[in-house]
Amino acid sequence: MVIRPETPADYSQIADITYEAFSAWKPRPFRAEPTLVDAMRSGQFYDPELSLVAEEEETHRVIGHALFSFLPSILLGQEKKGAYLAPLTVAPTHQRQGVGSALLAEGARIAREKGIAFILLCGHPDYYIRHGYQPQAFSLTGCTVTLEPGTQAPAFIERPVRQSDLPWLTRRWKELHLTDRLALYPGDLIGQWMSHSPLSRSSVFLTPETDEIAGYVRYIPQSAEIHDFVPMPHQAESLLRFLSSTSSAALPLPAQTARELGLAAAEHVTSSDAYFMLNVAGDSVVNEYLQSREPGIVVFPSVLDLDT
Repeated sequence: MVIRPETPADYSQIADITYEAFSAWKPRPFRAEPTLVDAMRSGQFYDPELSLVAEEEETHRVIGHALFSFLPSILLGQEKKGAYLAPLTVAPTHQRQGVGSALLAEGARIAREKGIAFILLCGHPDYYIRHGYQPQAFSLTGCTVTLEPGTQAPAFIERPVRQSDLPWLTRRWKELHLTDRLALYPGDLIGQWMSHSPLSRSSVFLTPETDEIAGYVRYIPQSAEIHDFVPMPHQAESLLRFLSSTSSAALPLPAQTARELGLAAAEHVTSSDAYFMLNVAGDSVVNEYLQSREPGIVVFPSVLDLDT
């Protein structure tokens, strides 16, 4: 078996084994993973040296694939290089033969050479813990906000996020997150902020009177489930009341940040044995974060909306 970076000639084989591997156990009728790999290749942080295949030496057949995507991050208020592993795929005919372990080890080695401090993933608890990954390392929720009852929802103009919004959006994101325990920077290009799922929207909201930006929200309209929330401070509650008729909302923000936005927020950080982080090179900041057992809040890249 040879572990090497993928090439365009591998794409069709990778799609085949990804479909076969995930359709065998994933309950959803929509198979997101092959589409997810294609979409991540077009993203700002794709690095072909971190997209690895396992190949049979004799047949040159691709039997495994691991896609590590670079993630500029904040960890304990410091800028760090992170990565996210999704997906890790082994052909059903070659599972339980060490293929996945070899891909994980080579991915960690290359990540270490590139100065990446940590790797995040969602996966099977019994498997990844054997490879040095620590569970309950992050949360997808941060706080629950109580909205003022009996108040009429304000009016906003909603439109898709545009290229011209990026200077404001990236600046405002950094104002919100630069002191977080954990935050993943979405990126500098429009493709990093747009929604990749037909179920979701990535919208900018404008005030009708002044046409000024009130905020950016990535959310599922049917459920008002919020995946990312970047408001102007004085518009946070108005935006939430505009999006939902309920008396509360869950936000992927620390409770303290939500309170600074003028929201009545209670902490709601919940982690899982399936949420892993690997300290790639013994980084002291990563070690301090993991030892604290206080999971930071992750907003995954918008491309992962394909799996919703």
